[in-house]
Amino acid sequence: MKSLLEPEIKQAISDVWVDMYKPLTSQIHCEDGLWHVCTGLHGHLFNGIRKTETQEISEDAIQEVIERYKKLKLPFCWIFENEPITASLFKRLIQLHFQYMGEYPGMWLDLKKLIPPTLPPQMTFTVVRTEEELFEWAKLTAIGFNFSQDTVSPYVSMHLEHLQKTDTSYYHLLGMLDGKAVATGSLLVQGKTAGLYNITTHPIAQRKGAASSLMYALCLEAIKRGCEYAVLSATPMGTKVYERLGFISDRTFSVFVKEN
Repeated sequence: MKSLLEPEIKQAISDVWVDMYKPLTSQIHCEDGLWHVCTGLHGHLFNGIRKTETQEISEDAIQEVIERYKKLKLPFCWIFENEPITASLFKRLIQLHFQYMGEYPGMWLDLKKLIPPTLPPQMTFTVVRTEEELFEWAKLTAIGFNFSQDTVSPYVSMHLEHLQKTDTSYYHLLGMLDGKAVATGSLLVQGKTAGLYNITTHPIAQRKGAASSLMYALCLEAIKRGCEYAVLSATPMGTKVYERLGFISDRTFSVFVKEN
């Protein structure tokens, strides 16, 4: 199901892959129609290229991107927005040892139409405010996204600098079940739109309503902060969870990753 959206909201969905890093790194720029993000962390979703148009990309441009990240010794992702990429480009990326991760829906929600989930008993939520809580949040995020635990300390350092600022537009949430941290999420407020990121659940709490409960808590916080809409990029596995809360798919992102 698609719906007519204000240009501001459509742009927020389009930018969802880039905006989450803006509070954390200055290494973001647009060059020849490609958005480059480089955090320096060793994880393919921490670094990458986003392209909004899917016409053919020159061989020189592809090789330049590969060489850039090869010199940095960093894995990276390449994200194409909306329509499926051409067969020839798909084939070329696979030949160059990119791994195709699938189609990731870009989704949005009118927060007035948020659908409350059935909350698991004993589920509580903690806003990350201390370095200790940030470590707990980062360790769980690494587990959920299958990142190396070696990324935890630098990931914490990156977020700690922002955590110590007085700006509260970007913050993180821990979902607690029976005293254990089992779910994570982040909220970035930009005007009347909230971007939702880092949504993950520990394997021991999956299929128990933890992700829905945490998402609901983030949306309620977005409403408190004056937001009217929420946007996110969903994994194929998480799409149904978000749809049950009222989120609607607006576009798709084709995701490729390359290890270096």
